[in-house]
Amino acid sequence: MVLHINTSEKHISYVNQPGSWVTKEYLQDILRSYKQDCTLTIEKLKFSPVTEKGESYGGVITRAEIEFASEKNLRSIINVVIKTAFEDNKFAMNILQDFDVFNREMKIYNDILPKLNNLLKDAKIDEFLFGEALHIDFENFTMIFEDLCSKNFKTANRLNGLDFQHAKISIRKLAKVHAAAAVLNEQNPTIFNKGYNVGFFTRETNSYNDFFNTIFKSCIDTIYEDLGQMYHIYAKKMELLFPNLMELGRKCFDPSPAQFNTFIHGDIWQSNLMFQYSSSANKQNVTDAVLIDFQFSCFSPNVIDLQYFFNIALTEDVKRANQEDLLKYYYEIFSESLKKLKFRGKIPALNEFYINFLKRDFYGFIVTCINQPIALNESPEVDFHAVHGTNEHAIQCKKLMFKNKRIQDNLRYWLPIFDRKGLLDLKVNTIT
Repeated sequence: MVLHINTSEKHISYVNQPGSWVTKEYLQDILRSYKQDCTLTIEKLKFSPVTEKGESYGGVITRAEIEFASEKNLRSIINVVIKTAFEDNKFAMNILQDFDVFNREMKIYNDILPKLNNLLKDAKIDEFLFGEALHIDFENFTMIFEDLCSKNFKTANRLNGLDFQHAKISIRKLAKVHAAAAVLNEQNPTIFNKGYNVGFFTRETNSYNDFFNTIFKSCIDTIYEDLGQMYHIYAKKMELLFPNLMELGRKCFDPSPAQFNTFIHGDIWQSNLMFQYSSSANKQNVTDAVLIDFQFSCFSPNVIDLQYFFNIALTEDVKRANQEDLLKYYYEIFSESLKKLKFRGKIPALNEFYINFLKRDFYGFIVTCINQPIALNESPEVDFHAVHGTNEHAIQCKKLMFKNKRIQDNLRYWLPIFDRKGLLDLKVNTIT
């Protein structure tokens, strides 16, 4: 649905507006400041939703096409993306406020990402890693970004998963973010001290306990009901594991002297990446990628991002055949970037890095059982309330997620592997 607004009207009905404060005057003041032109006047606005139901769980994201005129330009158009908190959704706000996701993301775009960009530029690492925030409104929990679609960036199909080409460029970008953040932390050891200990698993709040526990329980039920008798042994082990699920997850996220700790994206998957393409000989090639949405970024082992990305974003073919190739490629970019950035700390050897990745395999197991079913969900019934709720409707929606044949096939393939790795028998004190 697209909403057209004629700004010449005195009384405007903002049916699909991102927030009650996002008015013509609000945007006009922002554009005047951004363009440094006090004569700028907005003539037309066109709002449209960026994401469909089930695509985004972290806020209201709206695209605005703004036609304006000024003494400097007779008439021009700018496309922006407006991201706001769930203004009228108390259920979502109650959960996400405990994670401080809106305030934290605004601080990241205001303070952290510009510093990372400066470090990379100083090291002559010329790479477009994330879009620019044109305006950050801390009072109204609102961010306005350049619309990367106007630069021919677009998201990949969420349901298809990322092939090797998409995966490779994505982890190249991720490696440079991790490296630059490690140097930033080295130069300013307190910069990530406050507010960056809250990822999906955290010791600061229990607000996501129901989310993880209820979906994990639905996964166990699916194994019993749909996967066949030979898989019941895994369901029984998962039942025994269940009481320690949250603590094991927290142990994965805890910064550790044995790990390489840095600022991580925290939620890197198809919907939080945008790609640019070139076409030749009937083939579309990925030429660039950019990271978006830093709501769950935190200070944790760098391999947390890799475990998440590999187990939620990749096609099954790539995940099964190319995981070690991608790990080695990440390591090469990561270690090379640290050297160019003049990182003074210890850069882990390749085998140390790989061991660190394996030490966080339990998080990969969690992502496979809990996050991937959401990512591959095709039912419009599964929204924020469904995945976070505990009522009967929410329980039925979660069961519906696991009826997905792809999810069941993935569980059949990966559960025996997870079990052979000892992940279904893991004790809390074994994660270091």
